[in-house]
Amino acid sequence: MGSYEITCETFTTSRHKETIVALRFQPHFLLRTANLKDRDKALTFLERVSADQSIRALVVAGSPDAKGRQEFVDFFRQFGASGMDPTLVHRMYNVISQLVLRLAEMNKFVVYINSGRVLASFLNIGLACDYRILAEDALIQNPCVDVGLIAKGGGAYFIPKLIGRAKTYEIMLSKSDLSAHEARELGLVNEVVPFADLERAAFERAEAFAQRPLSSVAALKALLNFSYQDLQAYLEYENEVLMRSFSLDNIFEMAE
Repeated sequence: MGSYEITCETFTTSRHKETIVALRFQPHFLLRTANLKDRDKALTFLERVSADQSIRALVVAGSPDAKGRQEFVDFFRQFGASGMDPTLVHRMYNVISQLVLRLAEMNKFVVYINSGRVLASFLNIGLACDYRILAEDALIQNPCVDVGLIAKGGGAYFIPKLIGRAKTYEIMLSKSDLSAHEARELGLVNEVVPFADLERAAFERAEAFAQRPLSSVAALKALLNFSYQDLQAYLEYENEVLMRSFSLDNIFEMAE
C-alpha cells in the first residue's frame, strides 16, 4: 500500500483513519512553484490517491500563515525591479493549472479548507474541490488586480457557475477583501467555522462521504463534472490571456 507521509518544501501529506488522506500546502506555496520536483511529487500524489481504492476522500488545506496581498505585490515589485524572466510566472500558472485539473478530475470526494489571508488563486484551487470550508478569520484577497492581472486558477470558469456573470465581474475585479461569511453568503464556500474547529470539520465531512459507496461517489462526480470537459482548454487559454497581460514595466509601476 505504501506510505502517504510526505514532507517537502512546498507541501506535506498524511493519512487519516485509513480511508482519508490530506494534502497541506506549505506557507508561500504559490511563490515557490519554481520547484518543479515538488510540483511533480504533488501531482504524483494526487494520481496515486485517485488510483487507490482504499482511499475514499481527500482533504486539501490551503497555505497556512500566508502574508497575503502584500507578499504577492512584493513578489511582483521584486520581479519588475530585477528584470526576472517572465517564464517563471508562466511556470507558476502551469502548476496552478495542473493542480486545478487534478482536483477537478479526482474520483474521490475532496474537501478544501483554508484560514487567514487567502489569495484568490487559492480560492480558485478550492473551487475545483467538492466542498469548501473556511475559518471565521479567513479573508479572501485579490492582489492580482493591484498589478493589472486577474487571479490564475479558473476563477472566470468556476465562479459564474456559482454566482452568475455580473457578480463575477464585481468579485474578480475588486480590490476589497472578501470575508469568510461574505463568501458563504455568495455560495463560494459551503461552511464557515471557528479556526479551532477547521480541521475537525473537514475530516468529519470527509468521513461522512467516505462511508458512501466509492462507485456511487465517482459516478456522481463524473456526471456533475460533465460541464468540466473544456476545463483544460480553458486553463490553457487563461495562461495565454494572462501572459499577454503580463508587462514588467506596467506591473512594476502599479506595484509601487
